[in-house]
Amino acid sequence: MESKLIEAALEYSEKFGYPIIPVNPENKKPLVKWLEFQQRKATVKEIESWWTKWPNAMIGGVTGKISKDFTIDIDSPVGDEALTDYISDSLLTPTSITPRGGKHLHFEHPKEDITCKAGIFPHVDYRGQGGYICLPPSRNAEGKEYSWMDGLSLNDLPRAILPDALLYYIKELALVFNKEPYKNLNLN
Repeated sequence: MESKLIEAALEYSEKFGYPIIPVNPENKKPLVKWLEFQQRKATVKEIESWWTKWPNAMIGGVTGKISKDFTIDIDSPVGDEALTDYISDSLLTPTSITPRGGKHLHFEHPKEDITCKAGIFPHVDYRGQGGYICLPPSRNAEGKEYSWMDGLSLNDLPRAILPDALLYYIKELALVFNKEPYKNLNLN
């Protein structure tokens, strides 16, 4: 598994532009201080040394402007249902399945400085600036794997643009709760 994880981590870094960090499979927390990787990509040497030191570490992909990734994290069918008015069934974007049966929908990061927020709908979070997600083929502590949905990997298609209705909702939510640092918001 170690070489498979190193190869995947390097591909995410080199081909898809993710700053990669090693993540603990027990608690999904970074195994390194990762603030600097919100500003720069890890080197090949760093990635190889991390997976040599922690061969079972999950692959963390830093989200936000640096990776151009904005991920909607859906934890259950309830979350899927909550998003039906915002994301069309016909919209195709890279999508992975999480070990507990949830989904990560990978979108192009919007121009706005959108950070991270849990609970935007029941069982739905998002990860933008200052966040990270676990990428396939990572395995959690129980040995369950993250995997790409058939035909919906980063190799299969580009990230879609976040639907306008969902982006508007996220911006409105931030304004109502005043919890996120948006700059130059234009909601007209």
